Amino acid sequence: MSASPLLETLRIVEALSLAPASVDALAAHISASTVTVKRYIAEARLLGADIRSTRCGKLWLYELRNPEHVMAKTLRWIELEESRNLLGPVVAGATPPGSGDGARDDAGPRRGGAS
Repeated sequence: MSASPLLETLRIVEALSLAPASVDALAAHISASTVTVKRYIAEARLLGADIRSTRCGKLWLYELRNPEHVMAKTLRWIELEESRNLLGPVVAGATPPGSGDGARDDAGPRRGGAS
């Protein structure tokens, strides 16, 4: 399953908190195109990440300038995005709905039989 665009945006912010990086390096990091990475950088900026680009020879490097202000929330948001699912919290030993435990998968009334 591929990650959500929000999660990929947050992963870019996380990567840039560690070191400046080129679009190509970020694209390789999240397995996306450079166009997609540039879109995610724009989204990260809208979320409050101060990401600046600087030319280094023939290469443009992107750098997160305000990690002290955004990283605690970024890491928590990554944790929440990675745990998001339709099953709710995972409980050890619990049987998922519809796994043959005899329970009905739907909550609707039964048709055609005596009640």
